Amino acid sequence: MTIDDDLGFVGGYLTAPPRWLGFPPRLERRFAVVRARRQRRSFYFTTLATLIALNLSTAAMIAQGMMPPDRIAACFLDCEAIIVLPVLASVFAFRRFPTILLRMDLIAGFNCLTATLGLTLINRELPGAAGLYNAFSLSLVPMGVTLLSSVRFAVGAPMSLVTTGVLIAAALSRPDFPPDAKEILTSLYAFSSLMTLIVSHRGEHADRLNFLWAWRERQRLGNIERANLELAHLSRTDGLTGLANRREFDARFAAEAARARASGKLLALVVLDIDHFKLYNDRLGHPQGDRCIRGVARALAEAVGPQPNFAGRIGGEEFAAVLPGASVETAAATAQRIRSAVEALQTPHPALGERRVVSISLGVACLNPARPETPEALMSRADAALYRAKRAGRDRAEVDLRVVGA
Repeated sequence: MTIDDDLGFVGGYLTAPPRWLGFPPRLERRFAVVRARRQRRSFYFTTLATLIALNLSTAAMIAQGMMPPDRIAACFLDCEAIIVLPVLASVFAFRRFPTILLRMDLIAGFNCLTATLGLTLINRELPGAAGLYNAFSLSLVPMGVTLLSSVRFAVGAPMSLVTTGVLIAAALSRPDFPPDAKEILTSLYAFSSLMTLIVSHRGEHADRLNFLWAWRERQRLGNIERANLELAHLSRTDGLTGLANRREFDARFAAEAARARASGKLLALVVLDIDHFKLYNDRLGHPQGDRCIRGVARALAEAVGPQPNFAGRIGGEEFAAVLPGASVETAAATAQRIRSAVEALQTPHPALGERRVVSISLGVACLNPARPETPEALMSRADAALYRAKRAGRDRAEVDLRVVGA
């Protein structure tokens, strides 16, 4: 399933939310991760509150003499082994192995079952009225764990049914409970389980809707951000060649010139022009002229190499390349490499003759860090070298030598 499929599913789900709980696999995994992060916080809170309440209630029952003295130690050990130990083991597992958070529903369900069993065993040691009084409060255990731990409905439903069955069986097996009290407890446990299932289902349904709204909003913001980046790229790029356009080239050229002057490093500039391009365009037409320009741009980009070097289209058939840190000798070699790359294209130039191919003329100049010079002045010197190349017969590179040895 693609992102477009996900967007279609999300749109339909939000327009007419179904009552069933479930997403396509990829969205379900994302939902599980987001839910696990929230569950971790609520799990720690629930664990702390449960352990405090459990120990306080146990201490209160002991202090008030609600348990026979000979059962105090046994009940305490049962409480620690059946309830506290599994909960602490779960906390340790969540802290030590973060990926296990995706199984938090199952672990929370297991903890709820052990807590119910432990409290039921402790309750069996309470005599008569005290046990009956405590039995009524046991209905809050599965409800509290399910809701506070945000257990998924798929896990919470069977967990609630099992714990309810345990509670009902424990109540019915007490011979010291009156029959009408057992009926009330059974009804209470069943009602508590039903309410837990309803609230759990509605809660998860609301969580899923909120997740989808947030997910779709993130996708929209991501699309907007990508569109803005693309627009920014287009505003800096020549649409025909993919090189930097004149505005972007001038800005980067000025920045590199300022950096070179500040650091005392060399900076070379190469300008080039397609020879007899007007004749080529008039003879073959603008579409073929555009293909010719694109071919020269590709050859230029390959010959210039990776950053920090860069090239741009500064006019119709005019290009330029900036070579930070390059000496005049290095720049001259790069210019020859560019000329050879264009020649290797072997693009026919029928306006000049059957065997003539498209060529370029180049001018090279280098910024002397020992002598302050503006980017415009460096461009003028490179242009002058370019026109010398044209006057000398074209298909060649001329170099401004005034900074050699600086």
